[in-house]
Amino acid sequence: MKEESKIQKKQDLIFSTRCSDVFKQEEEQNLYLIWKLKYPINEDLLSSFEQRLENIKSISNLELGRFRPSNPPSVVARYQNLSPIIGSSWIPIELEDKFISILELVKKLHEQEIVIGDMSDYSFMQNENKQIILGSILGDFDFAATQTALLPPQEILNYLAPERSSSAKSSHLTDIYGLGVYAYKLFTSYYPKNNDKASSVRSDVPIWLDPIVERCLSEDPQKRFNSIEDIIKIIKHTVNTGKLPELTRSINEDNSSVKNSDKAKKTKTQLVKPDSKKEVEKEARKLKNEIATKKEKRSFNKKNLDRNLETKNKSSFKKTFLWVFSTLMGLAVASFLFLSIGADKSKKDTQEDIESNNPLSLVAEYASTESRELISKLLKSQNIEEKKQILSAISKVDPKISLDVYSAIITGSNNSDLTLEARNLVAKNLENNEMPITAGLLEDWLAYKGAATPAVGLILRSIETTRPAQSKIDLLKKASEKDQINSLRFAAALAMDLDEDEYQVGLKEMLNQVEPGDDYDDLGLGALLLSHSAFRIFLNKDLSDTIKKFSDRDLKWSLQKSSESNAPVIKNIAQELISRNMLNPAQMVFIGILIKDNKRSAVYNKELVLATLDKLKSSDLHNLARWDSLDSEKILLTICAHSKDNKIVRESFELLAAKSFQNRIADTFVKWVKDGFWDYRSKLAKPVAVLSLSEIASPDEINQAFDRLMPFAKGGLFSVLSSTNDPYLIKNALNRMGEILPSGELVSLLSNDSAEIRIEVVKALKGRNELKVLQGIKKAYGAEKDPTVRQAYNEYHWVTKKGNKKGF
Repeated sequence: MKEESKIQKKQDLIFSTRCSDVFKQEEEQNLYLIWKLKYPINEDLLSSFEQRLENIKSISNLELGRFRPSNPPSVVARYQNLSPIIGSSWIPIELEDKFISILELVKKLHEQEIVIGDMSDYSFMQNENKQIILGSILGDFDFAATQTALLPPQEILNYLAPERSSSAKSSHLTDIYGLGVYAYKLFTSYYPKNNDKASSVRSDVPIWLDPIVERCLSEDPQKRFNSIEDIIKIIKHTVNTGKLPELTRSINEDNSSVKNSDKAKKTKTQLVKPDSKKEVEKEARKLKNEIATKKEKRSFNKKNLDRNLETKNKSSFKKTFLWVFSTLMGLAVASFLFLSIGADKSKKDTQEDIESNNPLSLVAEYASTESRELISKLLKSQNIEEKKQILSAISKVDPKISLDVYSAIITGSNNSDLTLEARNLVAKNLENNEMPITAGLLEDWLAYKGAATPAVGLILRSIETTRPAQSKIDLLKKASEKDQINSLRFAAALAMDLDEDEYQVGLKEMLNQVEPGDDYDDLGLGALLLSHSAFRIFLNKDLSDTIKKFSDRDLKWSLQKSSESNAPVIKNIAQELISRNMLNPAQMVFIGILIKDNKRSAVYNKELVLATLDKLKSSDLHNLARWDSLDSEKILLTICAHSKDNKIVRESFELLAAKSFQNRIADTFVKWVKDGFWDYRSKLAKPVAVLSLSEIASPDEINQAFDRLMPFAKGGLFSVLSSTNDPYLIKNALNRMGEILPSGELVSLLSNDSAEIRIEVVKALKGRNELKVLQGIKKAYGAEKDPTVRQAYNEYHWVTKKGNKKGF
């Protein structure tokens, strides 16, 4: 047992799914990953569990090791540094590749008849080599649990298909439902809600996402995709062609058509089925006669038709020949005249028509004379290298209209080389004007089909360096009507690059239009970046300097916002809160765990922040209780001691009562409540927790805790306090209960190791002149070596004073 305890201390939780926890374990200087089911299962299913793992070995990118048949069961794998795919700041085209890889993995699993079942944000992870790792390798044996497991976090329940409420087991169709939820969350950072399309949350998602998610999330399992292969084919077809194939036909129409075909065959068989040999011959003759009759009719009709056509053709042949001949001759003469007289003019008109319809022609109308000539030359040139040189020349001749020229190329040119050159020149122009964030955003956006969005013209005009701030903001507001997400991003990028109040004001106005209700008016720029998922792409940057400029209100607001998306910047915010001394000792418990260097707390960042802000819900509390870490005990004690929500206080105490304690004081107190006062736990929970964490409690909190406990003083409270051997608690208990405590219990404390406690006991025994008490005091005084304590004896007890005349 001791050895196992040591191993447990070295385990760090990496992530959790609905049904399992995954730990990093160090054992004999080697690192391992351990998948552990959250609940015991029926022993007769252990073999099925082991078989599942054997099948997964050949498919996954994990080196699975020994299977541990303990209950709950677990499996060991060679350590890899895993990170979740959901919550990343990749652009959609990268997410598209990741999702296809995920589908390929699930396809292999389904081919081996392996159902994932346990779908969550952490079902698919990525290792250092960018390989997709299955996080839910243990499956969902919850239907076979031998005891009820704690409820999973509410957000994980989003992955459960509707039929799971009435059917225990998962299937490949419930996996497909979960993949629909996963895809939506992957691209938007939100769970599907109220049938909102992913494209309404984020405008730059792939065109296949909405229809595929909609079909995956069908409440009727039979209306979902029948296989992962179907989904992969649709996505790859869309990626290769840029067009979405028809998806309106139900997946079961194939099945129904097969059934109808079978039914038709069966009906036909029944119709011709004879009862005797004579009937067979009769049916055969009848069928033969019918065929012969039909052939005769077709032959007769064909002869009549041929005869009529022959007569008609003879009568009209001469007229038709003369008409065709005269028409051809007229066309020949007209063509000769056109080619000989107007060839040069036609060529000129065609070129002028092309130029007039080109977006560059519109730019030329308001360009300078020199720029107009360059634009005309650009339109006429057929050489790409020459066109590139002209583009560079335009930026030097007339910087004000160069962006308009580049925008026209980006939106109107079919030549990829020329478009790329225009994009590079725009980015270079922005960088030269000290707008690196806007330049980087533009390059990423245009690389992912940004030029195809209806808002591209407005957005490109809004980043023109010579345009006034308010004009840029107005353009982005208009662009937001067509492309909300990217318009917000460019507004934020401009605000970061150009330190002017107008951009922050404009960004707040746009946010109020997009998500009314939040109070953005008093927030600084850094806090605004944490206010919307669209800005997550900026949060990988170092914002530590910006965070130092946050107001105190911004910091607390940003702490909660960053925890909702588990943004990396959360630790920077937490460190700044600490440096400003904005946290009380209880809050420091939660934040101290959050900012630890290891990754074990990352899964619980949201709950730790909610605990810091005293905004925990029951589901959050149960999440923390499931955390297999020594920190979990301290967190629950702190919540119990300092939460203002009485329901949360009681629930945290009940969860603590089910644990084994490292905190000896808490262990003593909780046992006392469980043994004699469990019905009064609602009243005792908070004071017991406060005294168990007396090192972080204020004097007022300690006094209030003792006040609440005093009605239970005669129920052995002092024995509990004295057994903790905590000088501070015993001293306070003696101050309050000394007069009512039995003399024998007090005398026994005269030999306590703490001088402070001995002094308090000496004071509490004042005036007690029973013979045994006086003898005990005299004996303890003789053994006392601390001069301060001896002085207290002489001050409060006559029996220890020199020259007493009563023989003591």
